Amino acid sequence: AGAVNMWNFVTGFGWLVYNGENVAKNTENPTGADIAARTAIGLDRNSNILFVVIDGCERCSRNPGVTLEEIGSILVDLGAWYAINLDGGGSSTMVVDMKVANQPTCLDVPFIVCQRPVATVVCVKSTRYPW
Repeated sequence: AGAVNMWNFVTGFGWLVYNGENVAKNTENPTGADIAARTAIGLDRNSNILFVVIDGCERCSRNPGVTLEEIGSILVDLGAWYAINLDGGGSSTMVVDMKVANQPTCLDVPFIVCQRPVATVVCVKSTRYPW
């Protein structure tokens, strides 16, 4: 993999990983300690892009999600050198090859899986597909 040729970028809600260290502190963000679905994007030392979506349901006892500090640790374990927190919660949706790859919730209740309308998306186009 070569360096990323990025022509657009997206902002997030603060650093999770900076210079390879988890810098997410649950106490510095009003919702950081909340256990919820999370979405993050990062780069490893070789400029490979990392996408992480953690399913969660804030009102559910099973699979409630993670805190910001926990997703920061996950990203470090995956080799992230830099990573930011994106909008999370029930709008956390990952689509791969035109199929939803996770289980987003729109009402934060168990067993109701659906996609919410969102204002921001991150798209990566593969040269493997013609569309």
